[in-house]
Amino acid sequence: MKVIQLVLLAVIVSLFGCIHPVPPPSPGNPDQDALNKHIALWKDAHLSNYTYTYKRVCFCPPEEDIIVAVQYGEVALASYYPSNTPVTPERLDDLMTVEELFEVIQKAINDDVARLDVAYNPQLGYPERISIDIDERIADEEMTHLVSNLH
Repeated sequence: MKVIQLVLLAVIVSLFGCIHPVPPPSPGNPDQDALNKHIALWKDAHLSNYTYTYKRVCFCPPEEDIIVAVQYGEVALASYYPSNTPVTPERLDDLMTVEELFEVIQKAINDDVARLDVAYNPQLGYPERISIDIDERIADEEMTHLVSNLH
C-alpha cells in the first residue's frame, strides 16, 4: 500500500513540475474598453431625438456636410449643408444613428483593422471622429466619419 502511495505521490509531484505558472490576465483591449465606457455615457444621456452634422472623409466623391435628424432612434431626414438640399433616399439609407456609429467601431475592433482612431465626446460619449484603415497594404480604402454639433 505504501508503495502505491509513493508512486502516486511521485506522479503528482512530476505533474506539478511540468505545469507552467498561469500568466496574469492580459489587460483589456483599450479600443474595446473606450467603446464600452462611451456607450455607457451615451445610454446615460437617454437621447433618442437629436440632430448632428455629419462629414465623410474618404477616397470618394466630395459632398457637402449633412445635417442628420434622428427621431425615436431612427434617421428620419437629412439635408446637405449649406445648400439645404435634401439627400437622396439612397444616401439617407447610408446615414447612421449614434448607436450605428458605435456598431461601426465595434466591427472595426472585431475585424482587427490595421488602424482605428476614435475621438469621443467627453460629456455624452458619442464618437466625434472615427478613422479606420482596414489594411495598410491597400490604398484609398481608409474612411473617416466626423460628427459635430450634436444637440
